[in-house]
Amino acid sequence: MTFGEITCRKLTVVDDEGKRGVLLITDENGGVVIAYRKGEDGGYAQLYSDEHGGYVQARGKGNGYAHLGNDKYGTQTQLS
Repeated sequence: MTFGEITCRKLTVVDDEGKRGVLLITDENGGVVIAYRKGEDGGYAQLYSDEHGGYVQARGKGNGYAHLGNDKYGTQTQLS
């Protein structure tokens, strides 16, 4: 099946088993893209656009994460 264009505010892409793989959301600041990791330990990678510029974040096994973004005070980096 081929689509030329899909118009929506939120789109969740799932695999053949119904498990989410990618989430696309648009909002007043731009939007967000989340790619979910397959497997028992979950995790995801996220790209978000907001009024300050946005952020990139990854969360993985053991709930550890890395975050790089801008807030109203400037650049922020967080690791766990």
